[in-house]
Amino acid sequence: MSLKKYKKFTRGYYLLGIASIIFVGYSMICVFYHFQDVLRSDRLMPVRAVVVDGVLKYLSRKDIADITGRTAAGSNITTLDTEEVRSALMQNPWIASASVKKKMPDTLDVSIVEHVPAAYFNHGLFDAKTREPFYPNMRDFKEPLVKLEATHDYLAPTVYDQTVKFISEFQNTPYEVVKVKLDSARGYHITLSNGIELRLGRDEAKNPLSQRIKTFIEAFSKTDIDVNNVEYVDLRYDSGFSIGWKNK
Repeated sequence: MSLKKYKKFTRGYYLLGIASIIFVGYSMICVFYHFQDVLRSDRLMPVRAVVVDGVLKYLSRKDIADITGRTAAGSNITTLDTEEVRSALMQNPWIASASVKKKMPDTLDVSIVEHVPAAYFNHGLFDAKTREPFYPNMRDFKEPLVKLEATHDYLAPTVYDQTVKFISEFQNTPYEVVKVKLDSARGYHITLSNGIELRLGRDEAKNPLSQRIKTFIEAFSKTDIDVNNVEYVDLRYDSGFSIGWKNK
């Protein structure tokens, strides 16, 4: 008799234990998901500060903080997509690269590398380090850089590299290269600081551009031509050149 009572008590206790475990497990799961919801709430861990790192010349730290703030301010830092913030920063044409890192509990560390303009290109600028043109607001940009022109952006590195060679060719001469244009036929035109245009044409193995420039420098150093009356010098010949005069 006592044995049967003991067995019934043991079975009931066992079932009660299972029910308790299930209840506790369910409660823990509910608490866990509730905690996640709370943790993700913008009210709990919002972004409150932005720290900007980088050497800035054309942008201010306020510019960077404003862009970051418009994208991230008030968002929960634990769930914030930093790539979204980085993409927003990269929309600014002066920014060459950007990285965004979270610093708990409420700060974003933003690192910026600006474009460094080496030349004007079409209606924008060219960065020799990134090897690409970019197009910021040019209204307040007045730096004395050489001007490059080409029909397509992908030609910018080619024109820049050739311009560096042109500038080297004119070292120790009275002439300064201020503009280089690559036309649709892939012919080069150089404008000098005195306003003369040198029409060089395409680079050719039998008559390279460097030789045509040398021809111009040597010929004009030995003549008494008044360069103020010269509009252009056409050097697209196997030998010699022709001159176009102003007002003629």
